[in-house]
Amino acid sequence: MIRAGRLFLFMAVMLFSRHACAYTLEELMAHAVNNRDTIREYVADLEKSREDVRFFRGNFYPRLDLNYTVNQLDDDTSSENEKNSIFAGAMTLNVFSGFKDTYDYQSGQYRYTATEFQLDAIKQDIQLAVALRLLAVYQSKAWLRVVEDTHTLYRERYTEAKLKHKVGLLKKADVLKIKVVMDDAAQNVRDAQARLAKDLNDLTRTVGMEDRRITLGQLGFTAFRKLPESVKTYEDYAPVLLEKRSELNALRSQQEAARLQIRSARASVYPRADLSLGYQRYGENYLPDGGDDSEDEVRLQMTVSMNIFDGFQKYTDIRKARLDSKSVRYQLNELEQTFKNELRNILEDLDVAFNNYQVAQESLTEAEENQRINELSFRKGVATATDILDAISYLSQARFNIITAGYGIFSNHYRLTRMIEGFDKNI
Repeated sequence: MIRAGRLFLFMAVMLFSRHACAYTLEELMAHAVNNRDTIREYVADLEKSREDVRFFRGNFYPRLDLNYTVNQLDDDTSSENEKNSIFAGAMTLNVFSGFKDTYDYQSGQYRYTATEFQLDAIKQDIQLAVALRLLAVYQSKAWLRVVEDTHTLYRERYTEAKLKHKVGLLKKADVLKIKVVMDDAAQNVRDAQARLAKDLNDLTRTVGMEDRRITLGQLGFTAFRKLPESVKTYEDYAPVLLEKRSELNALRSQQEAARLQIRSARASVYPRADLSLGYQRYGENYLPDGGDDSEDEVRLQMTVSMNIFDGFQKYTDIRKARLDSKSVRYQLNELEQTFKNELRNILEDLDVAFNNYQVAQESLTEAEENQRINELSFRKGVATATDILDAISYLSQARFNIITAGYGIFSNHYRLTRMIEGFDKNI
């Protein structure tokens, strides 16, 4: 473990020692969560949900209305002057409406809770994206290190081959063979450099630092200094997933909101009772207190109303509310099964990655020894050019396998963390 681990983890240790003040994974996650417009979009949705709750709460308060009316007639009548005005005020309070106001308010609260869970989910998604982007940069850096070392080995063997050819110990064809492979390795170096640059660009975008580009020297890779511990079983993680996953909790809250909307829709079949207190003042001119015949009226009124027929619209609303509730329940069931399946797949991938890492350790040891033997044999003129080229290729492949297996362990570890809602929620 120590021998093979140094290949995948050596760079993280060295970079940490050189850049003690570099961005850590946690700092990059915090920056992304606090600065991405995607988060602000969900925060705006949360604020709208809060306003919806306040709107529904307003139905419990009395309503106050004032109006002032000025009338101009062509002549006086028996009941009105040519010029008159009416000032009126009314305070109305709903006494009963089938508890619709209560159900709407409670439903709004559940929708607000659902929006909170959706915000938590996008925060978790962004933290996962940042972790995978930083891991991709680390992998590309390790990949570049391998292809550079491989190119160096080919260049050294090419130099030795040219000297052997000059003294007649090696054929020209063998020298050219090494040259072709060396040139191909140089192309691989350029490809790896471009890949690293693109991964840095992707990390910059994911973190939300477009105004100041992230460079390799600004990054710390301490998160990859130690391999994650071996995982538990599906039975251990599944209950945690079903309990904590924000998307599931959001749908559960939406399901409760839909259930309350059914009751709210049913309220339309009940009578409605409103209590109102009104004041009205009649004026003989444009001013409400003008003239000797100005009159005041105060009226307390109870109104009970009930719709008998509206073209079956209220029953249509009830059926729609029930269908909405069923739709949310179906979504919840589907998402639960999808997450369970993803959890199983992640655990399978993690198991394969750990096994691959163990095999890659042994292969790397063998490839290093094989390359050492062939290098000595080539210098003594025993091994052919093909032998030394194959030995270098096998060593590079073994190192790539270590990197790939390490990436598989870390990437699936972070996906598992996301699956059980394990990233920091207090960022």
